[in-house]
Amino acid sequence: LSSPSALAINAATRNQIVVADLGNQRIEIFAEDGTFASSFGRPGKAVDGFGANCYSMCVAADGTLFANDQDNKRTHVYSSAGQFIGFINDSYLAMAAGPNNTLLASTTAKHIDAISSSGALQFQIGGTTAGSGDGQLGDGTPRAVTDSSGNIYVADVGNNRVQIFDSSGNFVRKFGSADSAPGQLAGLAWIGLAPSGQVVVENLNNPNILQYFTKQGTFVSRQNLPYTKLVSALGPDGVWYLSDVANNSSAGTTILAPDLPSIATATLSGGAVALDAHSGALYTFDSANKRVNVWRRGFRTLGAVAPKLVPMPSVIATAQRSNANVIDIDYAVTDGDSSAVTVGVAAFKNGSSALRDMTVVTAGKSIEGTDAHLGANQPTGQVRRVSWDAAAAGVTTGNLVFEVFAHDERPGLLDIEFVTLPGSPALTISRIPITNADLRAVWAWLLVQGDPNLTRDGTGEILGPGGVAFTATMNDIDLNTGTPAPTTHTTDAGRAWIYAKLGVREATSAETTRARLATATGAPNQFTPSRAQQMGPRPYAVNEWSIDSSSNYNAEARWVVPLTP
Repeated sequence: LSSPSALAINAATRNQIVVADLGNQRIEIFAEDGTFASSFGRPGKAVDGFGANCYSMCVAADGTLFANDQDNKRTHVYSSAGQFIGFINDSYLAMAAGPNNTLLASTTAKHIDAISSSGALQFQIGGTTAGSGDGQLGDGTPRAVTDSSGNIYVADVGNNRVQIFDSSGNFVRKFGSADSAPGQLAGLAWIGLAPSGQVVVENLNNPNILQYFTKQGTFVSRQNLPYTKLVSALGPDGVWYLSDVANNSSAGTTILAPDLPSIATATLSGGAVALDAHSGALYTFDSANKRVNVWRRGFRTLGAVAPKLVPMPSVIATAQRSNANVIDIDYAVTDGDSSAVTVGVAAFKNGSSALRDMTVVTAGKSIEGTDAHLGANQPTGQVRRVSWDAAAAGVTTGNLVFEVFAHDERPGLLDIEFVTLPGSPALTISRIPITNADLRAVWAWLLVQGDPNLTRDGTGEILGPGGVAFTATMNDIDLNTGTPAPTTHTTDAGRAWIYAKLGVREATSAETTRARLATATGAPNQFTPSRAQQMGPRPYAVNEWSIDSSSNYNAEARWVVPLTP
């Protein structure tokens, strides 16, 4: 090698190492153990010619190689066997593997091209001019990453936001703004997907910070990074590899555990360049010695413990003031592994628990600064007061019952534990079904958080987009008293909408039967542990022998399977 300048791992060809050999103006391919396999390319402008600047490469899922040729203002396309396919008449600088074996590539700003393995443009995200509308990209090189379902997450650097597109490039949703508050994206520079499935972004915001979001864009948490560090790679076990920018990229790499305590600071010549998700090896350039150095994983990691203790909110006291329609609501949230939570409060008329009788205690309708005790970053283990002006909210005081809702750092709207049944094909299914009570809690949370997709009809039932009924109230028998009580039920349309939001679908009758049969016959199934240890490759699941196949559920209880395997 002479001045290696870019490197990629080709998982489709047993983790071959592909190196752009800048000094020799060619591509070199090596086996995973470093054995030379082949090379192609030569100096010049011929079909197999490279200029003197190749600073980015990417390998699609099917092994197709895309190599930037900056001097000749083109991108070379090669098959997984190294056969030349053709050129793309653009010199792409930022590249990432896209859905359906495509390349997602950008020059400097304004748009991302999705290129097929034949070199044809499939679709474009953004346009020829910068913009801030949905689907448009601002100035600044955008970055992209794709999940296993083909959804594309774009760091729209110029607009300080993340935009999500489907596998055909259609705009789906967005989140973030130029604000520097938690959950906002001023200084957006990098995007990735954590092993948990969360979207992770880096902000250069003095200090640099990492922020975590659900795939729906809900802010989860953020962590400070050492000020001079920039993310180079994120390992499959959640370990971070950071380049030391202030001391030049050749000075070293800082390695952090998933919850960001330092594991090591290594003087890796050239800084982190690429990470092999299969072996855990880290590749760096050693330009002075005209070589690539391969660093073996020599440490064990214990992943961050996902929050498992459920927040326990309690209404401590309520009191109506004698001289005004103001109600003081004192609450506290207990959570043994979270210091702060997001809180919402609701009032139910006539002692009902049905959502049709629910009024959200919204910010802006409370007095004496107690609006600050609603929403995100509410400390746990403290009594907090909300002084609600019921009259200003249009509520006639009377027999009102208050309920407090709390959400901690755990991602998503509902904890669903999945098990995996072996066989062909393997089946991943929820350990217990989602019940009517589970959905009632999700609807209530979406209401207290002000989900813009939901409205209420004249009776208080929840409506979805287009006015479709998502809930209906029925008089169920109260098991404690034996008398009818109004209960919120979810309609089929509401269930389909909320399942999509949860990232699941209803299991088929065949899938449910198979899950119950596996339990009855003692066939092992598996679950993924929240605490994981690794030295190089590791098993991602352990044996588990139980699935709740009880028949003690009503017809509205449904087992679900994840949309993304």
